[in-house]
Amino acid sequence: MSMKQLAQDSGIPIKHLKIVSVLCPEVVGLNNKVNVKKAKEYYESNKDFITEIEADSLDNLKKIKLANEIVIQNLDIANKKRQNITTKEETEYLQFLGLTISSILKAKLVNELPIKIDNTEREKRKAVCIEFYNSIVSELYKQLTSRNKNVVKQ
Repeated sequence: MSMKQLAQDSGIPIKHLKIVSVLCPEVVGLNNKVNVKKAKEYYESNKDFITEIEADSLDNLKKIKLANEIVIQNLDIANKKRQNITTKEETEYLQFLGLTISSILKAKLVNELPIKIDNTEREKRKAVCIEFYNSIVSELYKQLTSRNKNVVKQ
């Protein structure tokens, strides 16, 4: 049903129906078909308010609605900016991560591991390598969590 038809059938002024469609967008569906039930319910529950703002033009209402939408979009953008990590922070963290991994691997695999596995049987070498793997992972975890705690505090 169109707004004109609803206005004729219900006795609700067309200006009021236009105000209802701006204030309650769910009233107008696809192909500008009006949801009669929602339109009547909204109109009846807000009749006094709609009558008060009838003096304001529909354009003013649209401008107010647009201004409110812009404010909401700006707030959403500001919120997203606060949640995002800047490229500089990402780059610094990745550099820190690379240096940490490199220094721990060099210390463990180049300096410590050859001493431990020299002259040992195959099974013992495997156990030593697993132990070293676990120690590398735990060292990385300690370094990265301490770095993350410092970043969060700043």
